Formats: sequence, C-alpha cells, structure tokens
Amino acid sequence: MLPGYDFDHSKTKYPLQGKHQTVACTACHIKGDFKKEIPFATCKDCHTPDPHKGQFDARPKQGECAECHTVDGWKPSLFGVKEHDTSKYPLKGKHIKVDCAKCHIPAGKDTIYKVKFEACADCHKDPHDNQFAAAPYKNRCEDCHTVVDWHRSTYTIAKHHNTRFPLTGAHAAVPCSDCHKAGLAGRTDKVLPFKFDDRSCTACHKDPHKGEFEKEMARKRANGTSFGCEACHSTKSWTDINGFDHSKTKFPLLGAHRTVPCGDCHKATAPAETRFKGTSQKCEACHKDAHDGQFLAKDNSTHCADCHTATRWKPSTFDHDKTHLPLTGGHANVPCDKCHKQTKMFEGKEIVVYKNTPLKCADCHGNLKDLPPTVPQPPPDR
Repeated sequence: MLPGYDFDHSKTKYPLQGKHQTVACTACHIKGDFKKEIPFATCKDCHTPDPHKGQFDARPKQGECAECHTVDGWKPSLFGVKEHDTSKYPLKGKHIKVDCAKCHIPAGKDTIYKVKFEACADCHKDPHDNQFAAAPYKNRCEDCHTVVDWHRSTYTIAKHHNTRFPLTGAHAAVPCSDCHKAGLAGRTDKVLPFKFDDRSCTACHKDPHKGEFEKEMARKRANGTSFGCEACHSTKSWTDINGFDHSKTKFPLLGAHRTVPCGDCHKATAPAETRFKGTSQKCEACHKDAHDGQFLAKDNSTHCADCHTATRWKPSTFDHDKTHLPLTGGHANVPCDKCHKQTKMFEGKEIVVYKNTPLKCADCHGNLKDLPPTVPQPPPDR
C-alpha cells in the first residue's frame, strides 16, 4: 500500500516490491488513468529506452533486465562469473578475479559490454613491443601463455626448434631468462628481447680466447652465417672440440701427442695472455729434460727429437755412429746398458749417465792378460 493511498497494490497482478514501492503512481499510470492496462511482462515494458542500447538483445532472454538486476536496486549486478559462462567469453583462470570495470569501463549508459575478445591484444597491451607481430605468431598470446598463469610460458624446446635458433645440446638446458633478459639484443628498455639479429655465439658468450681465433670464427657456412665458436666447439659440450683440426696447424698431433689433453700444452699463464697462438713447438718447451742436461746443445737447449719420436719414448733413435765410438762389428748388437752402467739420482729418479762413458776396450773388457787360460791368447809381439 502506497503512503497516502488506501489502494493495496499487493492484491494486483503486479505487487510493488523493492524500489518500485517508492515510484509515484503517475510514473506508470500516465495522467492518473488507472483503468488502462499496463503491460508488465518484462522490465522493458516500462523501462525504456534500453540503458544498454540493445547490447543484450541477442541473449536468450533478449536483454531482460531481471537477468542481471533486481527490483531492490540496479546495483550490484547479478551477472557474475557463473553467469559469464553463458556468454561467448567464459571467464577462466586469472580472468575470474578480474574486476568487471577492468574490461567494461564504466561510462554510464555508454558502458560497453559487448567488448572485442577475439585476440588477447584486444584487452591487453603487448608487453613484447610487437616482437611477435609477424607470422607465424601474429601477436597471439595463447601461443605461449594461458589464462591460468602468464609467467609460466607454454613455449617448449620443441617449439623453439622452429625458430631461427633451435636449442641443441647444452642450450636445451639453459633457462629462458638467461638469454631473454632486459638489456640484451641492443635493447635499452625493460622489454625482454626475443628477436636477436645477432645469433652468433659471441652475442651471448664472451670470447675466452681473446680474439685468437677470429679468422676461424669468421668462416662462413653454406647459408652465409659465421661459424663462430662452432668452428671448434659444439653445443653438446664446450670441451667437445672435434671441429678443430690440429693437423692443419704447424704442429700436427702424431703418435702419443694425440692423447695428450689440450691443457697440458696450452696452459693459461696469465689472464691477459693467449693460450694457443704462439705456443712453442719445441719438445723442451713442454717436456722437462729427463737426462739432466747431458745433451745440451750449443744453444743451451735439449733437442729431444734428435733421439726420440712422438710415437714413443723408447727405443731411442740415437745415432751412435756420430759419436766418438761408432758401433761396428760385435758392438752393433750390444744393449745400451752393457756400456752405460753408471746412474745417478735426478729429482727422485734414477737416470743413466751417458756423458764421459769410457771409450777404451779395457774399460769394458778388462786387460787381455787377465783373461782365463781357456781363452786363446794373442801371439807375442815379434
């Protein structure tokens, strides 16, 4: 019953509830004509024009206000997450907690509810600065992200294989953020770089060889790109240097040298010095004189190659015929240690003394007159 009136509207087909109880009678009964029937099957029978300008007319209830509102108040709307699932854009993941006004920006009767949603970029600003605008991505966020968690990318190693930089070997285990971090690829802003014009090794890795192999690294592949570090190394392992052919250097690795670790010859002496260029090719540069200076040459160096080869240390190739005692006759097959019996200690090891070995027969064979009687004696001097 309205204040000041005896008429009980609750006994009609349309009881007045909520906000309708405060509406003036003449707002519905124009000019006080109470006999004229008023349609009330839908809200729009009275509430026109449509404050939403027909944005919900295509819904099953054809924009009926009661689908979202009540007579108790226009706000808050009843249209929540569950009801949103009946729309063309169900709310999932992080979108569930987004405030309505974030997408449907309040503008009174001009508020837009039928917003574009075909692409994420319809609502979200591109955080990648258009780096994925070209095919095949065309700025489709869903190729790498989900509404469940933006930060956990769905971009896999298999997908990376289709890029201009497939992840192989050790690169497959590198965290994305190690390469895609602010400040790389020439960017000076805070946008993470994903397009790298320079995809050579040195774009990410500092040259540990200080330019020693610039010529080798600059060599071109069939596709026109530079070999870079892969001129010698592979992504499988940095220590895998099958790409380097030592036989093309001035010091081919032969014999026992083939099994020697690189670091045994190429030792880092100081941070500013090179390790590979200018490495001495002389035996004595790597091998310590095992004879304690007995074979020093005039240049005060020991030429190991005069007696030994890279194949093995023993047997020696020493040419005894060039000494003061050429080995002829019965001497030719005498083992070395039968004459070179003298030894000495050198750095904790016993070594043979070769210098000053006696040259006289008696020094090895003794005086002939001291031979046993069974040994034929030479004829007396005549």
